[in-house]
Amino acid sequence: MTAAESLVAQLSQAFQGELLPNEPMARHTTFRIGGPADLYAQPADRASLLLVYRCAWELGVPALILGAGSNVLVSDRGFRGVVIATEKALKATSFEGDVASAEAGVNLASFVRACAKRGLAGIEGMCGIPGTVGGAVVMNAGANGCEVASCLLHADLLTPDLREVRLTRDELDLRYRDSALKGLGWVVLSATFRLTPASPDELMERVHQMETRRRATQPVGERNAGCVFKNPPGASAGRLLDEAGAKGLRVGDAQISTKHANFIVNRGNASAADVKHLMEMARAIVEEKYGILLEPELLMVGEWE
Repeated sequence: MTAAESLVAQLSQAFQGELLPNEPMARHTTFRIGGPADLYAQPADRASLLLVYRCAWELGVPALILGAGSNVLVSDRGFRGVVIATEKALKATSFEGDVASAEAGVNLASFVRACAKRGLAGIEGMCGIPGTVGGAVVMNAGANGCEVASCLLHADLLTPDLREVRLTRDELDLRYRDSALKGLGWVVLSATFRLTPASPDELMERVHQMETRRRATQPVGERNAGCVFKNPPGASAGRLLDEAGAKGLRVGDAQISTKHANFIVNRGNASAADVKHLMEMARAIVEEKYGILLEPELLMVGEWE
């Protein structure tokens, strides 16, 4: 019996949700790229998510927490372990005064709009970022002058040894597109933000304007995973790539977007290897012209050559 089969056997009685062995991750990423996970778990509630995580830990099965499947490139070989999706299990929000809370599986754009409609300002600039609240905390997501670090009070987390802990913004060590959570295997359960009262009408107008600008300047509606590279200090990765001549470059069905050079789009049946090769080409072009080595923002998971 494989580790994944042992995990399914342990979960069969109490787990609520879907358990899909050898599930292609291309079905669950915004890139529509990725080989099979040994097991894909879609818990229906918080108790089932905690159960599958606990059982995986006890059996020594590697676990990957997945939100909306954006900002991630899963290898063509897939993931050896269990992928645990959060969108159905962790979807509650709450509001009290100027404090807004959301569980990790809540869609970030939907949460931003909900805050704006209530006249709560501070995160509206992130209205166009694909993904979930949990992923936004891990990455310290940001756009249009807003980022998670600017208004996060604390996050509730599950550690690999199954303790539930609360860490403040300072304890999370939030940095540009980075945090202390990366690589730890901790699960974000929820996040709480202190926002600023403002006019709901004015906030919704700002959200509308930013969403309109995003549709005009980014490959919205095309299969992509968001920004590929972090902005280097004092510069724009997209502008560097554009000026270096990377826009439109293609490897197989992976192409650097002709609309925004810091996006790679899947034109059909792109493989993870195609995307990885294209990223390496783009980095080399910018390094040769400007002496700047771009750092990936995209998370690469699974088995690679």
